Amino acid sequence: MIESVRSYHKFRALFEDFVISNDNFSQVKKTIDIKTKQTRYPIISEEDGLSINIDEYKAYITGFPKVIYNNANISKKSTYSNLSYTQFKSSITWFNDFIIEPETTVSAIKFGFSITTKIEGKELVNLNILMHNFQYYNHNTKPKKNQVLKEFVYTNYTIGVYTEKKNASKKRLIKIVLHLKKSVEFRKFGIKNISDLTAPKKLKALFGLLMEKFNDLIIVDSFQSFEGKDNELLQMFMIHWYWKNLALTKSRQTVSMHKKKFLELINKYGLNTQKIYLAKELKKAFKEFISN
Repeated sequence: MIESVRSYHKFRALFEDFVISNDNFSQVKKTIDIKTKQTRYPIISEEDGLSINIDEYKAYITGFPKVIYNNANISKKSTYSNLSYTQFKSSITWFNDFIIEPETTVSAIKFGFSITTKIEGKELVNLNILMHNFQYYNHNTKPKKNQVLKEFVYTNYTIGVYTEKKNASKKRLIKIVLHLKKSVEFRKFGIKNISDLTAPKKLKALFGLLMEKFNDLIIVDSFQSFEGKDNELLQMFMIHWYWKNLALTKSRQTVSMHKKKFLELINKYGLNTQKIYLAKELKKAFKEFISN
């Protein structure tokens, strides 16, 4: 399910005029220089699931399908519930009415699902989700008071896992979201304009990319220490600094061999049940989404 989609307007001045003069936006904020009477950017507006940001050079509009849906319906969707395809499509259709230029293109997409967990989401995020592609996480970029999160940040994308801290009804729920920050990541699927996001085939391609990035997560079940060399290796492999130092001091071949050994040990001792379960739940969530 699309969490958010950002669209870039090529003709900034045209879109700025549309935002300021159109009755669809009841609150538009901008700063006026008292002496020169000139507008000082940015011009911003947030309303009905839309977020507008216009600076001196660029104009963006971001749509949040679930917020759009909730604003239009009496029955609301919570943060940790997924829209159906029909609900999502109606939200995108409404959002598309605010795209005033044929050449407007999608510039960023957040795509993911809320799924159930075998253990408490907080425990899973804190203790079992260790790394992504053997890289450490950064969960301080957007600190949130009531949320436990781990984000793995790359140039073109960020993959994040989130769960509530205190809400008892959501103890066994997490949200896995892939934030595609560069259009190169989704243009290869033929996604250029907002309307492309309603094509099931293209949504399936996005989901395939989400699963690809999910598979790179290092998720290890909790286990009790045992005697022997394998235990020592597992304990060592689970420390992110080990991989950082290894990459700096050893050859690529050596690093590759150690990665392979770690994954073999996870499979050997059955420490992958959490990851297998989450993968099944993700596939189940997408199937439910696309078929309703």
